[in-house]
Amino acid sequence: KLSQIEWRGFVNRVEMLIKNRAYTIHFFGGPENWSLYQNVAFVFTCQDAAIDDIRSVLQAERLHWRQDSIAYIEGETEFI
Repeated sequence: KLSQIEWRGFVNRVEMLIKNRAYTIHFFGGPENWSLYQNVAFVFTCQDAAIDDIRSVLQAERLHWRQDSIAYIEGETEFI
């Protein structure tokens, strides 16, 4: 578990890493600050060539901030 200050640092760092590699961030958000669990979600688009880099920097940040995991989903958007 991260302290509030550490959580802020982790989220800010991940946001910066994604912003530097993504075309567009379509969504960024998380639950209320008083929620039992800390989490945040980013929905973004990037070049295919940047995917491996994004995955590796997220893995490095996960380890640096002592996080058990980062959930990562990659796929095609389908408009129906």
